[in-house]
Amino acid sequence: YAIQDLTPEQKLHPFINHAIKTKRAVITRNYHAFFKLFQECPNMGGYLLDEILDTMRVTALKCIAKAYFPTVPIQFLSKELLFPSE
Repeated sequence: YAIQDLTPEQKLHPFINHAIKTKRAVITRNYHAFFKLFQECPNMGGYLLDEILDTMRVTALKCIAKAYFPTVPIQFLSKELLFPSE
């Protein structure tokens, strides 16, 4: 199915709604929304998103570096890009 072929009822299903929001975040390069959705991913969808996690991290890092130049707190990067904390 393509998104435009889904019925309004189908689009309201939590799993489909999450997928639509995630797709929108990736297309618009909204890394903050993507990482938030990644953490809330239902069922085992996180394994699917693992495939693009590194790509989104690089995209986010480029954006953050431009916005916060010349200094970016490492703690902020770690939290925002969902790197595991020790």
